[in-house]
Amino acid sequence: MGNHSSHEKTVTDGSGSGSSSPRGSTRGTRSGSGVELQPEKTEVQPPSLVPIEKLGKLLVQRSQKEDGVNGVTENSFTKYLFPRYPELARQFYRHVHRSARCSNKHIPLAAFRQQCEKILAVLDDSVIIDTYVRMFSWNPEEGTVSPDELRALLYVSYKLSMDYYPEGPQTCMLVSNVLVLT
Repeated sequence: MGNHSSHEKTVTDGSGSGSSSPRGSTRGTRSGSGVELQPEKTEVQPPSLVPIEKLGKLLVQRSQKEDGVNGVTENSFTKYLFPRYPELARQFYRHVHRSARCSNKHIPLAAFRQQCEKILAVLDDSVIIDTYVRMFSWNPEEGTVSPDELRALLYVSYKLSMDYYPEGPQTCMLVSNVLVLT
């Protein structure tokens, strides 16, 4: 009964629910029960940045402990992110390393975070495929792939898709013979 107001002020001018602004009403939306819902607060930092920051810091800690390097090393990247897919890890790491234009053998935390954000922003299938080809290509600027690099790309793609098959991991005993023919 009566007005239900929150103790938290979401309107900065203090005029309360139902006031108008140059953009229109500031009234919150109502739920099915008629209770006014408060709008969600927005964070300054994008939500996807937080897990990448944590991942980067963990990889840097592991690299410091195991390799004595202040940055993300290929060893920690492979060991902790892709232990079942070392070839994919190696190619992925090299792609990130090249894209970040790192002068050392490791990737600094800021560069790692930036490159991961770039990769996660890719949603278009054609861009994803192009990125995979560039990862496995000897010369990423040209995007040309040798027959051996193509086989490696096909094998990693096959292994990834079959490992996460709905009925469980699957495999074909002749996959290596098929890839030799390509």
